[in-house]
Amino acid sequence: MSQKTNILVGFIILAGFASAEVRIVPIRTDTPPVLDGRLDDDVWQQAPVYGDFETFQPDFGKPPSEQTTARVAYDREYIYFAIEAHDSEPDKIKAAVTKWDNLFQDDWVGVIIDALNDQQSAYLFATNAYGSQGDLMLNAQGDGDPSEDFIWDAAASMNSAGFSVEIRVPLQSIRFRAGDDVIMGIAFVRQLSRYSEMSVFPPFLPDKGAMTTQLEKVTFRHLEYQRTYEILPSFTQSENSGAEGGKLQRIVEHSGPDAGLTAKVGLTSTLTLDLTVNPDFNQYRA
Repeated sequence: MSQKTNILVGFIILAGFASAEVRIVPIRTDTPPVLDGRLDDDVWQQAPVYGDFETFQPDFGKPPSEQTTARVAYDREYIYFAIEAHDSEPDKIKAAVTKWDNLFQDDWVGVIIDALNDQQSAYLFATNAYGSQGDLMLNAQGDGDPSEDFIWDAAASMNSAGFSVEIRVPLQSIRFRAGDDVIMGIAFVRQLSRYSEMSVFPPFLPDKGAMTTQLEKVTFRHLEYQRTYEILPSFTQSENSGAEGGKLQRIVEHSGPDAGLTAKVGLTSTLTLDLTVNPDFNQYRA
């Protein structure tokens, strides 16, 4: 997908997160949670719970129709997010098992991460009650670009009180500055479609500027960069057909197969090298 998706433009342009008193403290764990959507793991029992979500659609700064809570944990390889989306009418939850990036009309929850803390861009990782996934790259102007899909995992579990999700983001999938104290901007988002409502934690006010400058600053300790390699081989073959001398004679010409290779190599935690060998330009769009 090459088009821009303005899923979050309404609040990114008009508002920023305004909560100097809010402090998200992630818990470091040696025992990662089982990714099943259920929040019964020891790490989630120990992690602080954040629940002061406020609406930004259709109105700013109001208590949301349903309660949402969030937690954060991490280890040397992943950042984990747990979100509980309470719903007093769980039979009205709108969700489906759907293809990647096709869930944004559903009820969904997600996390926004400015991993470089440069206030220029941020990742959005979102999932619905069935664990269908979508991601966007957000810029400071509020545009969400779905053209690049990232490697991350999610699981969801529905229950009589709503649904809960776990999101696991590999550190190899995001660009960050490795070090002893790694600061990232983070916020949690929920969409409740039947009320046309979106809520966020930390909450924000409409006069605080762009989203990327107002995300909550979260400190992760001792994150090391691990070099990544992504190799995608390709094989193409073409066939041409036509008629000769006005006769209904089928002329078939084959060419190929033709092999190519696309690779990504992580040079540092903030720099990636893209390599392409024998690209098939027919697959590229202007």
